[in-house]
Amino acid sequence: MKKDMLYSGLGFIALGIVFLILYIIMSGEGITSNFMGFSGGFTAPGIIMLYKYFHWSNLKTKPHTKNY
Repeated sequence: MKKDMLYSGLGFIALGIVFLILYIIMSGEGITSNFMGFSGGFTAPGIIMLYKYFHWSNLKTKPHTKNY
């Protein structure tokens, strides 16, 4: 698996955390619901990217070639 999948996943999670912090800091103002949506929208794909990277980087899950 490519390293850019790892870096993208970490970046998405970092952005999700930033939006979550903005949501917590600015609670009660008009735009906060958007920050919560962005937080979930960035964090969930980031977790999925990290899962895919570690799943397919594992030696047990690499495709095996068989000669028939």
